Amino acid sequence: MKKYYLKINGKKVEVTEEVYKAFYQETEHERYLTKIAVKHECSFDMLEDIGFPIETHLKNHVESVEEILIKDETWAEIMGYLKLLTPYERKLITEHYLYDIQQVILAKRNDKTKQAINQSINRIIKKIRKMKKF
Repeated sequence: MKKYYLKINGKKVEVTEEVYKAFYQETEHERYLTKIAVKHECSFDMLEDIGFPIETHLKNHVESVEEILIKDETWAEIMGYLKLLTPYERKLITEHYLYDIQQVILAKRNDKTKQAINQSINRIIKKIRKMKKF
């Protein structure tokens, strides 16, 4: 019988086949979501902030054709909104949400205060929400 191990706190721990598969299924799903976010230049935090709820941890869920089509339409809609932003706004949102760059670092890069960056990000999010309403 095959033995399954997971590395926990730097040590190999023997686990059941079910635990092993569940762990790697979740890990692969997170890796897939990250890959999609990078491909579409969006992060899940940004999507939630602008009003697009995303479930990042789906368990035992098989997507139907309808769900896949809805997800594709949502991505297309989000990308459409991002294209309507100015290059500076798009860069700021992308760097903060996609690349997880802290507002303090963005402030230094743009010779602005953290408060100014925070206000800009909030203004951009409100702008996207207004676009979404129309």
